[in-house]
Amino acid sequence: MGVSHDVRSSGSGANPESRLDRARLIIESEYASPLTAQRLARRLRLPRLAFHQGFIAAFGTSPLHYLRSCRMQAAARLLGEGFDRDTVAQRVGYSGFTPFAADYRREFRGDQDRTRLLDESRLSQAPRAR
Repeated sequence: MGVSHDVRSSGSGANPESRLDRARLIIESEYASPLTAQRLARRLRLPRLAFHQGFIAAFGTSPLHYLRSCRMQAAARLLGEGFDRDTVAQRVGYSGFTPFAADYRREFRGDQDRTRLLDESRLSQAPRAR
């Protein structure tokens, strides 16, 4: 598709996949930040639609679905370490427990071990952060 080729080869002499790979790395390292497709596209100096279509072509998922997946993987790890669910929600970029829990359950639908981590997490279980 022309859009993904244009996005992937953007930049003067850059590796053809560098902008999309950079977007993926930004998501993986800054998942707790308030990232949006618009902000990512702006950082990469790409039109939002071209960025969105190119990301899907390169990685098989949208930037926001990839962001949610990164957040949920980190959340499962933190819950497994014993952090309470409100702390986990905040650490992975959610402003409240309810939207976090909905995304977590959606991400791990059918994975009883991971959903149990969320259900069993309580404030009293939080390990000391420092």
